[in-house]
Amino acid sequence: MTQWQAHNQEAEENFIGAVFKLGVDSDKLAAAFGQLRPEDFYNPKHQKIFKLQKQMYYNKHPIDLLTMSDTLKGDSLTFIGSIIQSVHSAANISGYARLIKERALERTTLAKLNESIAVLTGLGETKEKTSQIVNLLSTIEMDTSIGAGGVTHIRDIAMNWIDVYEDRINNPNAAGISTNIQGIDKIFGARGVNKTDLIVIGARPKMGKTQLAITIADHVAKDLKKTVMIFSMEMANGQVFERFLSHGSKVSTDNFYGRMCDDKYAMVNKAISELIDTKIYIDDHTNMSLSHIRSECRKMKAKNGEIGAIFIDYLTLMKAEKADRNDLAYGLITKGLKDMAKDLRAPVFLLAQLSRGVDSRQDKRPLMSDLRETGQIEQDADRIIFLYSESAYNPDCGLGGLTELNISANRHGPTGRAYVDMVNGIMIDIDENQVNERFSREQSNSSAPKKLAWSD
Repeated sequence: MTQWQAHNQEAEENFIGAVFKLGVDSDKLAAAFGQLRPEDFYNPKHQKIFKLQKQMYYNKHPIDLLTMSDTLKGDSLTFIGSIIQSVHSAANISGYARLIKERALERTTLAKLNESIAVLTGLGETKEKTSQIVNLLSTIEMDTSIGAGGVTHIRDIAMNWIDVYEDRINNPNAAGISTNIQGIDKIFGARGVNKTDLIVIGARPKMGKTQLAITIADHVAKDLKKTVMIFSMEMANGQVFERFLSHGSKVSTDNFYGRMCDDKYAMVNKAISELIDTKIYIDDHTNMSLSHIRSECRKMKAKNGEIGAIFIDYLTLMKAEKADRNDLAYGLITKGLKDMAKDLRAPVFLLAQLSRGVDSRQDKRPLMSDLRETGQIEQDADRIIFLYSESAYNPDCGLGGLTELNISANRHGPTGRAYVDMVNGIMIDIDENQVNERFSREQSNSSAPKKLAWSD
C-alpha cells in the first residue's frame, strides 16, 4: 500500500508550470486562480510563487521569468525554470488544482482530528467533550469547488456567474426550489426559495404550520426528486409519516384508527408506494442540538450529493447553548441554522411557536413581536411566513378552513399574503378566484364591513 501523504508535490509543480505555459489571457486561469489560495500549497516556495503569479494575473502583467525576476532572484528563478521545463502540457491545470485542493482539505481534516483527540483525552464531561468535537469537525470546509473559502476576485465571480445564469435558464430549479403553493410561489417569483435561505414558519398551535412544512416537503421529495430531511421534536416519526400519508392520499388521519373502505384503502396504499420511492429522512429525537442537526445533514449530503430542503419542528424545542437570556440562546441557533443553509446549500425551514400574547389582541394576526424569545430571528431569517385562520378563533365566520400565509419578511422581494384551505387536516392549494369567492360569500353573510384581499 502506498504511504499516504497530505500533499502532492507533482501536482503543485505541474500547476505552477502550467500557469507559465498558459499565459495571462487564458480563460482557464480565472477558474484555477479562483479555486486555490496560497495556503493550499504545501511547499512554502510554491506558496510564494503562486501568490506572485496570481497578483500578476489580476494586474494583467505577463506571467514569465522576465517579469518575475525583479521579485524572485537566484535559486528561486532556477527552481521555477526547472519546473517549467518538466511540464509538457497545461491542458489539465484544473485537475492539478483539484488535487492540490483535496490535499489541503486532508491537511485541515488531520489538524482537526488531532485537535479532537486532544479534547477527547483531556479533562471535562464526556457529553461536553463530544459536543466540542462535533463542532470542531463541522468547521471542516467540505466544498472543494471553485472559490471555496477565502476572498475571491470579482473577475472569478463574474465568470462563475455566467455558468450559473446559463444553468438557471436550462434548469428552472437551479436557483432555488418552488413550494407548489401558487400564492407563495407568486410572491417569491422566479428565484423561488434560494438554496441558502432560512425560512421561518410561525404560528400559534393548531394553525397548520406542521402541515405547511409537510406540503412543501412532499413537493420537494416527489416532484423535484430531491432529498428531504425532517427533524421533528414534537411528533414521533410514525406521526410525521401519517401526515405525509394523509397529504398524499387525501385521506384524513382519523381514518387510520379504524377499518377503511376499499376506495380509501387503495388511495392510502398508492400513497405508501409513492412515499417509499422518495428520499425523505426523519429524525424524531427529542431536545436536538444544532450540532446534531448539522452533523446529520453533513452526512446526508456526503451520501446523496445534495439536500433539497431541511425542516425543523420546532425552534423552542431545540437544545439551546448556555446563555444569559433565552433570546440570546435561540439567536445562536437561528444564526447557526442560517450558516448551515449557506454551507450545505440547502434551504432550512424552521417552525416557530408564537407567544400567547397574540390570542389577547382583537386582531389576532401574528406580528414580528410574537416570535417568542427569538429577538434575532428577524435578522437571521430570509423569509418569515405567519399562519392565521379566522375560523380557529371564530368557527362561525363562514370562511371554513381558509388559512392565510402571510409573508411578513422577504429579504429577496415583496411581502404579501397567500392562502390555502384546510380540510380535515389536509392542506389544499386554492387559486385567487376561489379565495375571493370565499371572502365574498363570508362578507355577504356578515353585517360587519370587512376588506379582505388576496395579497396586500
